[in-house]
Amino acid sequence: MKKTLLLFVLLASSIAFAQTPWIPVSTPTVPHFVDITWSASASTGIDHYIVYRGANALVMSPVGVTAGTQYVDVGVTGSSTYIYAVSAVSSNGLESALSATISVTIPADLAKPATATAPAAVSTK
Repeated sequence: MKKTLLLFVLLASSIAFAQTPWIPVSTPTVPHFVDITWSASASTGIDHYIVYRGANALVMSPVGVTAGTQYVDVGVTGSSTYIYAVSAVSSNGLESALSATISVTIPADLAKPATATAPAAVSTK
């Protein structure tokens, strides 16, 4: 059974950069992996997305690149909490700001469901 948490954050688009994508995350219970999906950026000309992961929102590193709006992170371990965010990259190489972050806790016991928590939806103009 898959638990799903959706978080949508609308950010104002920038003339110079691609619009930040909206990020929800879905976390399967077994095996230890996180399946991240998000809504596509509203900007035209998006070439790919970069997925970031970290132990906290201040220290995040890229863990994957995808042309679509899904990424499966298999580099996670049980009894750990990970923070994720996504950015959009335009065809001319300009990267958007990071999306809102989402926190995912991987259970130690695979019989227990993973949990995901996120801040409330925010809109900036």
